[in-house]
Amino acid sequence: MEKYKKLILTSIIISIIATVLVLYFTISEETFQALSKVRIEFLFLAILMHLTSFFIWALRIKVLAKTLGFRVDLRRSLEMVVSSVFTAAITPSHAGGEPVRIALLTRCGISPGDSSAIVLGERVMDGIFLAFIALLGLFVLQSYLEGHEYLRAVTVFSILIILGGIIFLIISLANPQAPEKTKRIILRISESFEFLRKREMLLEKIFEELMNFRAAMINFARRRNHGTYYAFILTALFWTNEFLIPSVILLGLQEAPQVWFCYFVQGVLTLILMLPLTPGSSGIAELGAATFYSVILPSYKLGIFVIVWRFTIYHLNLILGLFMTMKVLRDVKRERKKFLKLPEGVEKQKSDYDKK
Repeated sequence: MEKYKKLILTSIIISIIATVLVLYFTISEETFQALSKVRIEFLFLAILMHLTSFFIWALRIKVLAKTLGFRVDLRRSLEMVVSSVFTAAITPSHAGGEPVRIALLTRCGISPGDSSAIVLGERVMDGIFLAFIALLGLFVLQSYLEGHEYLRAVTVFSILIILGGIIFLIISLANPQAPEKTKRIILRISESFEFLRKREMLLEKIFEELMNFRAAMINFARRRNHGTYYAFILTALFWTNEFLIPSVILLGLQEAPQVWFCYFVQGVLTLILMLPLTPGSSGIAELGAATFYSVILPSYKLGIFVIVWRFTIYHLNLILGLFMTMKVLRDVKRERKKFLKLPEGVEKQKSDYDKK
């Protein structure tokens, strides 16, 4: 518990510092005038869209579970999603959410192996969709980023990472021994460069994620059916809904929605935020959003945008996720007590969480 408190505190502090830095460099008298003209209804709409994403995500879990022959109630799926976004929000690369979903799926009577397959299946679908959007974004964003060479470089670098990951996965699927050989070569090269040598743990983590991704791809390729296709459609709906949130916030700030720019920038940003650098990508998200959106927003509105966007997709996750995590823990504890209190000779029934 002490570890979680430290992670929460660290992520919030980094987020606050990054937001204060953005405000320090962008706030002016015009900022306060812009605040007085904010259209609250669009900000509420942005929050509602994010909450809708939870339902889409929960439905995807339900569909993937059904694909493997299990029935998971939509309400239980929603609890898994909301409680997992809390741990995701306080761990690097949002990795903490996956063990929570696996554990809660197991409580629904699904084997640990199948639970892992469902969660890794989500990762595969997210990875495929995000890679496609980011690659397409490289071409769409060129016209917006003219004169912003730094942002162009960041975008191209992100795309190269994606392409490298895709090539790595293709080779590893064709030759199972290739991943370990590639890992040894890159680690050997990293020893020659000081800045890479200090990041050996980061390289190890990236390889671990790629290998998990590879295992999930193989798993779902073997089990493909109509449910997998429906789940991928839900994946596209989920990310499209999330990527449109910045456009709605821009409308709230009385700016043009810039739908295509926001959509593809969010694709690139999301991939950057998946790198295991800070808890919940705090700091990186705020500064990254401020940098990209400075292309289309006047500086005096930039701080407002970053605060509203980050609250909608991050701080709201922390708040709702914390309450849901507490509820789930109470439910599990109550069911366990009820289970232990049954008289001897009476067959103990599975709790609600243990039923399929």
